[in-house]
Amino acid sequence: MQAVGRRTILISLAIALLLSALPMPGWAESWVPMWVVLVYIYWCIARPELVGSATALALGLLLDVQQASVLGENALALVIVAGVVGGTYPRLRMYPLIRQAIAVALLLLLYLLVRLGIRVMLGTPPTGWLYWAPVPVSVLLWPWIFLLLRDVRRRYA
Repeated sequence: MQAVGRRTILISLAIALLLSALPMPGWAESWVPMWVVLVYIYWCIARPELVGSATALALGLLLDVQQASVLGENALALVIVAGVVGGTYPRLRMYPLIRQAIAVALLLLLYLLVRLGIRVMLGTPPTGWLYWAPVPVSVLLWPWIFLLLRDVRRRYA
């Protein structure tokens, strides 16, 4: 049963990576949901014994390569999010979906703040408010992602 759970997690994370790699029209590029981070947060809450910092590091490095960003930028941000979720997942599990969405919004903001800090240190900060645009889109998708992945987890794990 543990192998089926890992396989389900890996498949869902691979699908999230594929979704984040889909080409978008220029006007929509800034509004793409943070698929990988959302799916990763779900699995950190639902199956913390199978998903942790090592998964965050590997997933973040894959995101860095996929997005052609500085190697370690997404990895560091995901590891920090993993640490926060790892310390709070029992409470996050018990929250209703609306309160979970607020917590997820804060986690996504933390993720973007870490990436922003790295970019500022490198001298390439983003210009404009569109840097933050994925957060509201991702938060609006959280209840649907939560319900979908919960059903997948119950069916295949």
